[in-house]
Amino acid sequence: MLKFFRWNSKAKSRPKFINDFTPLIQESTEKDATTNACIYRIANSIAGLSFGVYKKSNHQKVNHSVYELLADPNLEEKHSLFFQNIVKDYFSGNVFLLLYKDNETGEISNLFRLNPADVSITRNEYNQKIFSYKGQSYNSERILHIPAPWNYDGTKGYSIFEVCRKTFQAAYSLDYYTDNNFSNGLGKRLVIDVSKARQDIDEKTEQEIVSRFLQNYSGSKNASKPILKKDGIEFSVIDSGIADNRSQQLEENREFTMKIIAEIFGVPVSYLSGENITDIESTTTMYAMNAIQPIANTFEEYFQNLFRIEDRGKYYIKFNFNSLLKTSL
Repeated sequence: MLKFFRWNSKAKSRPKFINDFTPLIQESTEKDATTNACIYRIANSIAGLSFGVYKKSNHQKVNHSVYELLADPNLEEKHSLFFQNIVKDYFSGNVFLLLYKDNETGEISNLFRLNPADVSITRNEYNQKIFSYKGQSYNSERILHIPAPWNYDGTKGYSIFEVCRKTFQAAYSLDYYTDNNFSNGLGKRLVIDVSKARQDIDEKTEQEIVSRFLQNYSGSKNASKPILKKDGIEFSVIDSGIADNRSQQLEENREFTMKIIAEIFGVPVSYLSGENITDIESTTTMYAMNAIQPIANTFEEYFQNLFRIEDRGKYYIKFNFNSLLKTSL
């Protein structure tokens, strides 16, 4: 037997039992700059799309409560923030929206996003989806589930990071290598020779000399400051001779990985960097068609369930992509 909460039909604040709304995708995007850039642009683009409710008989735009619902989902999360978060959830595999219904009219008055990590899905004896959240069970009348297409198994979608794990892991490994090895182990290194000043030197004195040098001569604030040689101390530089080759190879590998990740998300590389854009119209059209339209179309289809059953054959929701497209001058 399903258990449901009875809510105040006039309330628009987040229910107390919804206390975790951290994007599930956050941990994955923090590891890779290209991934973060792609998702950030896609989420903001979709959040910025204009939309409307249209009548199927004549395709004329009409005023409808579902438009108001999507334009102002709840008191705390306005349209932009709400859509940015559900796009992130989409890339994590599943979007779950709690449908907050008016007890008097039965119409949906608010939408609240649920953290996908806290929702589990099973099927009942009638093969209907049952959603469990914080110890409570809900059916499709209370939870709108939008699964991502990646490896969808008929019950739930899977994260794009799971499906393309090797590619994202390679990008993370390259960034890790750069941060932890390249900047610390390759290229030119300073040698401070104190053998003429002192034949023996203990570790403490060595650390004091190095510390004094770093304090007085390293960093941008000391860039133009002359180095004072005294007490027989000599300075020289060791050049490993491999920095340029490795840095070039590393750059090529990172560019290749960036290109692959951008292709996964459908984002033109030039759209990320802003470089080598020869035709702004073609670039933005590719971006809209490959990165934005598939997700927007999926949202349009599932948002049909926000209408009353008797209205689903009369109206539809449509996003407008004109704001994304640019004309080549």
